Amino acid sequence: MKKMTRILVVLLTVAMASTFVLALAACNPTNTTTDNYIYVGQASTTYHDTEISIEVKVTVSNDKLTKVEIVNADDAGTTQGFTDTFKKGAQAFADNYLVGKTVAEIKALKVSYDENTNKIEGVVTGATISSNLMVEAIQNALNGKLPEQGGNGGNGGTVTEEDLFRAQCEKAGVTVPEYADPNAPIYEAEGTVAEGEADVVTGASGAGSDYYGGAGSYQTLEYMYKRFTMKYYYSVTWKESETAVEGTTASTLEEAAALPNAKYIRQEFPNDGKNYSISLNGNALASKTLITQDSEGNVTAAIYGMGMKEVEGKYYVTGSVTVKKTAENLLETDNALLVVYEYNPTSSDKSGAGTRNFGCRLVLKMDRTQTKVNFAKDLNKQPIVVGDLKTLPEGAASLSVCLEVVEMWTIG
Repeated sequence: MKKMTRILVVLLTVAMASTFVLALAACNPTNTTTDNYIYVGQASTTYHDTEISIEVKVTVSNDKLTKVEIVNADDAGTTQGFTDTFKKGAQAFADNYLVGKTVAEIKALKVSYDENTNKIEGVVTGATISSNLMVEAIQNALNGKLPEQGGNGGNGGTVTEEDLFRAQCEKAGVTVPEYADPNAPIYEAEGTVAEGEADVVTGASGAGSDYYGGAGSYQTLEYMYKRFTMKYYYSVTWKESETAVEGTTASTLEEAAALPNAKYIRQEFPNDGKNYSISLNGNALASKTLITQDSEGNVTAAIYGMGMKEVEGKYYVTGSVTVKKTAENLLETDNALLVVYEYNPTSSDKSGAGTRNFGCRLVLKMDRTQTKVNFAKDLNKQPIVVGDLKTLPEGAASLSVCLEVVEMWTIG
């Protein structure tokens, strides 16, 4: 217990000198209601390699806090015992001192990290790091986000500062579909397999490593194919169109709300009489680096937006190779290595779904019957199959490659 107390004192001192990073989102609530509103907020502080954070769900009814639930509490670099104590202390503080207070009272609380006073003005308590973070997280929740459920959207959706389209439609009395997130589930574990079943070959980390067949890699070609072809739609916007296309463009708010992709957009509709379509600008999930070498062992590496296809149980990497040296190397040796890599900067874990490093390496062999040479446009020449070519013909601009996956290695 004395050791735990010393740890708390040290971390509290650290917190006093640290800058709190608050995960703010969206906008302030615009009204109160007798319905239960649920808000989410987070607060964290970092000192060197130790990060202490807390995420909470706050229920508000009749303008008072009725429940505070800790969604997650993390103390990187400390023991599980400390984490449990941290959570227990934060929860007890919220239940005893914060539940029952009005939203205004919570917002008015002032946290002090002065080592001489160490208190929260407006609350009778000897403040600790857990209580400081709890207040910060709850204030962040109340100031930063509209309810996850209930809400004041007339069509079942939640209206936020970013969701200007639904606010616009609600004001005009136009029915609009509930908002749906177009982003792919980036770090879902579905599709992974047990270590003993991993269809990979590697000696880099050894059979005892999590990377050998653990969830820190793509593990199987079937699962890798799913992630390889996954798109992450990071931008959904209105795009002006020169002509009207029924079902695709809109010139009125009513038409805009009826578009197939209206559920994905939050941006306010221009509503200026012009025609607009909804543009979903997607990006590939992982970076893909194609590595080739010539017959003398000279290596060339380039990043490409490669695709992938499956034909009768075989997997092929496809795409356009524009780097001359890469194309020359492929024609000379037929071989390549593709490094597929995702990086999650929010994670400190190295193994398991959603880890910091996620990906694989694919050993490839060019299929000469399906790879074509493309020529410069001004030559007016049709693409030709590579066949037995060992060098690029004159006027070649790129290769439309088809590379069969020979082996899959984990990222380790």
